[in-house]
Amino acid sequence: MLVTSWEMLARREGLRQGNEEGLQKGLQKGLQEGRASLLLDMLTHRFGQLSLRLQNQISRLTTDELGELGLVMANFTQIKELRDWLARHKSQPAKNGNSKTRISLPAKRKK
Repeated sequence: MLVTSWEMLARREGLRQGNEEGLQKGLQKGLQEGRASLLLDMLTHRFGQLSLRLQNQISRLTTDELGELGLVMANFTQIKELRDWLARHKSQPAKNGNSKTRISLPAKRKK
């Protein structure tokens, strides 16, 4: 079978795009897993051993949700606040298929 130079270029471009997309997905997954791991460690340090259910809920959060949790967790004084936050932020894809969520930060507590 004779392959034209145009077909060869198209194949190479397809492979390059596929490699880029795979790399991006891998980086995104690594970022999500790294954030989840760090937050789990920080929350465990603060509140003691977390239930498996809480660990799973946190691990299923999107990268954006994990970033938001990282910001608001500094205001948490009780594990109940974490549970309440997770109940309000169950990971659901946005209508456009994007995993980003809107950020709603709680008011800062006065000391």
